[in-house]
Amino acid sequence: MVAWKCNPDGARTKEGLVTYRFGTSLYYANASRLLEDVTALVAHGGPLRWLVIDCAAIGDVDYTASAVLVKVVERAHQRNVRLVFSSILSPVRQQLDCYGISKALGQDAYFDTPGQALEAFHSTVS
Repeated sequence: MVAWKCNPDGARTKEGLVTYRFGTSLYYANASRLLEDVTALVAHGGPLRWLVIDCAAIGDVDYTASAVLVKVVERAHQRNVRLVFSSILSPVRQQLDCYGISKALGQDAYFDTPGQALEAFHSTVS
């Protein structure tokens, strides 16, 4: 599965990596959509090794959404996919820490930008 693009004009792709951007805060009414999307991404296409969730648009995660994120982490781990987050706001990171999601992911699962996540991915396949 090839799905990483740095911009619409010039593609920069890498087999085994998908960057997914959720376009709003996560709360009870839309959290199931994230789980559906992640399930589809890890189940289709070529072998997926890393899933990067770009969190730039996520300004809050409520309790219900945190329970869904736990399921997202589990789903990725079941498929042997490394789940990482990029562009996460500090208050959202604190919420994920409190909900135990950071512990489930590991502290090295956060990147400042999707590009940094891509560089880390490259270092694991080189």
